[in-house]
Amino acid sequence: MTPYFSQYDVAIPEAWRNRACGIAALKMALGDMHHGTTEELLQEGITMGAWQEAGGYWVHQRLAILAHHHGLPAYSEEFRSEKMSPERVREPLPHHEALGRYGLDKLKAHVVAGKTVIVSVPKDFKVGGSFHMVLLTGFADEHFIYNDSAYESAAEGANRRIALEEFFTHWRRLAIFTGWF
Repeated sequence: MTPYFSQYDVAIPEAWRNRACGIAALKMALGDMHHGTTEELLQEGITMGAWQEAGGYWVHQRLAILAHHHGLPAYSEEFRSEKMSPERVREPLPHHEALGRYGLDKLKAHVVAGKTVIVSVPKDFKVGGSFHMVLLTGFADEHFIYNDSAYESAAEGANRRIALEEFFTHWRRLAIFTGWF
């Protein structure tokens, strides 16, 4: 069973609690593999450039490398395509939907095999919400099971469920696959 960890835990410095979702998701994925403190994991991530201050987000490739530092194989993958107009407005390319569906199938297969995936979604799965990361831990009855560190207790944040199509609507098509491949 995947442990639950809240980004609002006292082990996270107060100044980081609103933006520690990436570290909290990684800590849950690491489980017993992480032997340092949460603050040390956070500081290591910041030092190695996993936090992008200018945009206010966690860099997936860097979080995957941070997982490697603690003995957890991981890699990041994107399942999106877009072209940029001169005004930098995002316009999906025709194969964007198919690429997203391929990614969705890959996520399902990974968690069904007993591994976890850190995914990027809007907070609370709401359109226009700030970037947020949750940990997919399973799949059952056409629902992903996930841990969301944005809750203070495991009773609220662990083993949450979201319907597959609702997840697909909100998923930002970014993932960090963890575990032995």
